[in-house]
Amino acid sequence: MNRHPAGTARDRRVEPHAFHARTGLFYHDNDRCPFTRGIDPGSRLPGTGGLNECIMCRQLNTHDRHPTKI
Repeated sequence: MNRHPAGTARDRRVEPHAFHARTGLFYHDNDRCPFTRGIDPGSRLPGTGGLNECIMCRQLNTHDRHPTKI
């Protein structure tokens, strides 16, 4: 598992509402991520927990910053 120490540059770049689950493998920082629906609010911990970003959150964040023009 790739964990990064809290307080590193990777940890500071995330949104302030980032969270991870007690037993999660990734952190989440996009409220539209479908994977967050299965995480009990009581199991959510603030910050990244030194985990890598959820792939779906990363895709949603990229789309939010650079929406496709139709």
